[in-house]
Amino acid sequence: MKKLALPKNRIVSCVVVLLGFYVLGSNCWAGALDALGVPQIISQDIRQRNPSVRSVFDDWQSLQHQVVPARSLDDPQLSIALSNYPVDSLRSDESAMTGNEIRLFQPIPFPGKREQRGLAAQAQANSAKARYQDLITRSVAQGRKIYYALWYVDRSRQRIEDELVELDYLIALGESRYRSGLESQAGVVEAQLTASRLREQLILLQQQQREQLALLNRLRSRPAEYSVMLPETLPLTALENNNDWWQQVGRQARVTSPRARQYQAEIRRAEHQHTLAELDRYPDFTVGLSYRQRQATAMDDGTDFIGAELRLNLPVFQDKQREQIAAAQSQQRGAVNRWQEYQEQMDQEVFALRTQLRSTQQRESLYRAGILAQAQLHYRSRLSAYENDLESFTDVLKSLESWRKRLQDYDAVRRDHQVALATLVELAGDDMVSSLPLTKKEM
Repeated sequence: MKKLALPKNRIVSCVVVLLGFYVLGSNCWAGALDALGVPQIISQDIRQRNPSVRSVFDDWQSLQHQVVPARSLDDPQLSIALSNYPVDSLRSDESAMTGNEIRLFQPIPFPGKREQRGLAAQAQANSAKARYQDLITRSVAQGRKIYYALWYVDRSRQRIEDELVELDYLIALGESRYRSGLESQAGVVEAQLTASRLREQLILLQQQQREQLALLNRLRSRPAEYSVMLPETLPLTALENNNDWWQQVGRQARVTSPRARQYQAEIRRAEHQHTLAELDRYPDFTVGLSYRQRQATAMDDGTDFIGAELRLNLPVFQDKQREQIAAAQSQQRGAVNRWQEYQEQMDQEVFALRTQLRSTQQRESLYRAGILAQAQLHYRSRLSAYENDLESFTDVLKSLESWRKRLQDYDAVRRDHQVALATLVELAGDDMVSSLPLTKKEM
């Protein structure tokens, strides 16, 4: 290709490039990458710094601390009474009825109630723990997706800058041919208009880049312009089409993922609450001991008394009990139905992601093996034909635009593949990352 002096209108592009470097400035740190090609520092920040994650963690800890009180006995009650003192003298040795009494009471629920309350509280704490782990998984997946989107915007900017370099050469070539009478003014103006439109796209991409970076840093609890290192090429995590592995992923999404464990904990909690509602039909007890100290009088030697007491509440209002049991049964059925709906949803989503990942891998291979090279060859051949007066200037511009769009489509395929994989990890849990059936072929 001919070497030409840099046109003045390239100054605008240089300014945009410098702004891009400012967004991805020197305070960034790439560090080690995880299995999905994302810097590990991003997931670490989300786990350790995100206020929402910390808040849900505190909720879990709060519920966990409520388990022991739920299965414990109520505190005993102590009563001290000074009984039957004469109003006129307030002496303890005038009447045989006068005495000082101390009583101790202990409420005891019907056998099985304390256990069920404790189990229900533990199930609620387990649900909160699963919700905390699910929030981490979803937040990390969201961070990965934003990272991929940020990479795609940055890569699109680079593609447009590369096209502008080619376009500046075409404009200079067209102007030279126009002065020689070999090119129309309309063709040159069209190329200049295309260059202006691309520079406008660079400005819009710069805005998108800032917005995506701010979203990512919000998840990380970092300043809005805290930078992140982006690779020139996004690693594509290619998977083998292993049926056994996909069945295992489906089981993880349905049974062992954090969200699945949350549904299971809610079912167990509803079961314990139903059992507790059934036990509420039976009476609770209160046992008591008393000691009465008396003074000797003229008519009595003042012998002390001891006593025992048993109290029972009588659940005679059966309508109330039946309604409580019916409410617990409805809650239990609702939890089971939500669990079944979730399992069906996971089957459908995992199947859709498997189809999408297979499609993006095939498309990526197709672009890499032929489409990109063909698009570049198509542009180069038309440019060569134009330089020899065998092709129109407009067709050369169209082929250059087509080449750039094919490159952006290729980048979008890589982004979409990684986004789908991040979604799969979100559904099945981070544990599945260690078992990814990676292809041996370098992508």
